[in-house]
Amino acid sequence: MYKLILFILVSVNLYSEDSISSINKLINNNLNFFQTTNSGFDEINSKGRLVRNKDFIEIKIDFPSKEKYILRDSIIEIYDYEFNQSQIIEINDDNSFLFDFL
Repeated sequence: MYKLILFILVSVNLYSEDSISSINKLINNNLNFFQTTNSGFDEINSKGRLVRNKDFIEIKIDFPSKEKYILRDSIIEIYDYEFNQSQIIEINDDNSFLFDFL
């Protein structure tokens, strides 16, 4: 989950309509991504894909860990395949600003 939030915050200026419009155009279809994050000690590479459907948005992280996030209606489904865990988070007024542009 933290990788997704970091990706969103680093990639987009949330208060700019132009940025929101640009990212929406970019992810209108499927998108493969590769991200390098400098943790201060070493660089961490992540890769995955974003699939945008009429009913949901699915973000799959393939490396360094296998994770999947599904955003639909007012929930986020989180699957961590390495730890065999899943979680559902309700999107509410406190956290919805992060997902308004999607």
